[in-house]
Amino acid sequence: MPQPHFDPIVAQDYADKLDETGRDYLQRIRAASNRMGELIDALLRLSRITRAPLQQAPVDLSALARDVAAQLAGLEPQRHVDVQIAEGLTATGDAEMLRVLLQNLMGNAWKFGNELGPSSNDYGGADWSGTVYPTHATELARQAGQDGYEMIVAMGGDGTVHEIVNGMMQLPENKRPVLGVVPVGSGNDFAHAIGIPMQSDHALAHALNGQPSTIDLCLMTDEHRRKEYSDNTLGIGFDAVVTIRSHRLPIVRGFLMYLTAVIQTIILNHDPSLMQIETDGQKWEQSNLLLTMCNGPREGGGFLIAPDAKLDDGILHYAMIKKVSRAMMFRLVPEVMKGTHGNFKQVTLGSCKKMTVNADRPMYIHADGEIYTSFGSNLCRATFEILPNALKVVRG
Repeated sequence: MPQPHFDPIVAQDYADKLDETGRDYLQRIRAASNRMGELIDALLRLSRITRAPLQQAPVDLSALARDVAAQLAGLEPQRHVDVQIAEGLTATGDAEMLRVLLQNLMGNAWKFGNELGPSSNDYGGADWSGTVYPTHATELARQAGQDGYEMIVAMGGDGTVHEIVNGMMQLPENKRPVLGVVPVGSGNDFAHAIGIPMQSDHALAHALNGQPSTIDLCLMTDEHRRKEYSDNTLGIGFDAVVTIRSHRLPIVRGFLMYLTAVIQTIILNHDPSLMQIETDGQKWEQSNLLLTMCNGPREGGGFLIAPDAKLDDGILHYAMIKKVSRAMMFRLVPEVMKGTHGNFKQVTLGSCKKMTVNADRPMYIHADGEIYTSFGSNLCRATFEILPNALKVVRG
């Protein structure tokens, strides 16, 4: 589906009149319009299939994947692509639905491989690995470091970067590769924080040719002694529920997805938690709807939760919104988008090196947009601390 034609006109005629924020908004509009076209095409394809009842049966996924790969190769016979498919993969499900799923997944890999392959070849080539289940990127990153790779490029969104960072942090410091990022996800907040180009081929060329510098990470240790690293934000309460709800929205993506989830959460999950908070030299108790630890300034594809946060300042920033009415939460949403919510007395913006939180009820937590604890959690205590200069990253 062709995208609307107004955005190239705006870019051509008014580029010199737009500031950095305006250009960012325009770029997001263009990406959203392209994505909307893709979603409509996908929904039309899906509607043709779902008219028939689902037929549950054993399916040979390996054979199905080979068939899809052959179809993709037939569309572009001039391309030489090395496709490796494991043998013996089976599942129970509807064969046509599984075919559509593989066509979308492998089609994206085919598309981005075509766009990004030449860029990687210009710098000596690269080995490519895809993820097929949650935390797979963590395993691949850890293995890449053990195998001696000097760089890992995360091609995905904030969740992919998060998993790769956690895999890299399982390695000794002298074995951690440099991290590069090609942002093709929903929010891409970490990529925005490090100033990476949003165009995929430009981002890959920059990752392979740029100079690395160090950034800080946030380490969370929960009451069960589990550890989780965050490169951008860790949220308790409201924004964690927003993350949970956003993962249940199958149609919309990007900033619209997060905004829809925000509205749902204000209406359906207005549940403040009484928290005992201890930082470097302070202790206090407060009923909060939201508590977010911030290494970077932005989350949710455009919410400036901690506008002063920098990835390399050696400080853990935080934002708290205390118990307020639903109407006040709606009032604060546009302020958070602009980064001006700190002007309201119901909001606390601060910084520390370490924070410990005890809550009177189980905490819902997200880490860089990945769900750490969800509904049904029994976690009530966690500690958060900044790790200065923990990782080398190619920045913009």
